[in-house]
Amino acid sequence: MDEGASSSIPIVTADAASPQEYRILEVPPEVEALIERKDVPLQFNGRLADEAVLVTHDATYAVRQVSQSNSLLLCSVDVRDNGSHALVLRQNVQDTLELVRTCANLERIMSLLDEDMYTGGEEHVHDRTKRHYTRNELMSVVQASEAEFTQGLRAYHVLELDGYLRRVAPDLVVDLLHSLLAHVDIFACAPDRVPYVRMCEALAPRACRAVAEAMVGDWFCATPQRASAPTVPLHIPLARESVAQFLGLHLLRTQKRMPLIAFMDAWHHELGIMSQDAHLALLQVRGKWSSVSIASALTLATHLLYRDIIYYTQHRPRLLRRMPTQQRRQVHCHVRWPN
Repeated sequence: MDEGASSSIPIVTADAASPQEYRILEVPPEVEALIERKDVPLQFNGRLADEAVLVTHDATYAVRQVSQSNSLLLCSVDVRDNGSHALVLRQNVQDTLELVRTCANLERIMSLLDEDMYTGGEEHVHDRTKRHYTRNELMSVVQASEAEFTQGLRAYHVLELDGYLRRVAPDLVVDLLHSLLAHVDIFACAPDRVPYVRMCEALAPRACRAVAEAMVGDWFCATPQRASAPTVPLHIPLARESVAQFLGLHLLRTQKRMPLIAFMDAWHHELGIMSQDAHLALLQVRGKWSSVSIASALTLATHLLYRDIIYYTQHRPRLLRRMPTQQRRQVHCHVRWPN
């Protein structure tokens, strides 16, 4: 270095006429990889009053503000006319933002579409006084990635009818499931080999064709069919655990408190020829509802119900044979389903 050269660089403040506000965002490695690829869109979803979330193609991240013990000086390098350099102080940052993986807010799908649910009949008949959403409109206000949003539409039985997303009413889904199970018996076919076209035609009188096809080939199908599939399947396997789980949860939501054995009898009656699948669905439900995000919404009574039903489903014949009649009446568990 020359003797007259300076080893320091001056710091100057930015022009007050053009104020800019900056935020430092700390991203996890998987999001950093998406940013480097530059071909995957990252966007903030939700309404103005919502907590900020960033969504990728398959994940949702909460944006949290973290206070730092030390201040960070955000500077840019400015080259002056004489060739010298200076650091321009843009902002003194004391808070940073971080991304934390979080659960998608899929419940908003249900709350926004429940005002005008599809209850049967022609697909284009709907209440024009209600607010309706296209897929893009609904996705923009639901805090979920595209993959999670698609899963939410399937879980809440939502279809695009007449250009708008419509939720099929749960009571209609139950009615169609009862009809589907009855026709499995009428057609004398196995639940793992249901004639697709014939079953859709059997359900069509109760709902439009699109809903019938979704019931058979998507929502309760073990191998969901894509709408863009080049060929129509001859046979499809039913998702037997999903059918049993849906009807069991529907009983819990809609029926009054009842003894445990009465609940099991009612559930078996709902399932008809698939009543033997009840215990499989309970095992699946127990694992599903054990996650932290959903378990907080369940009452202790519901957890005890799942535990006791699994036990009595496996041991009920042997237990009931050994129990006196008076004692059998005492084997019960009351249910209180959360809103």
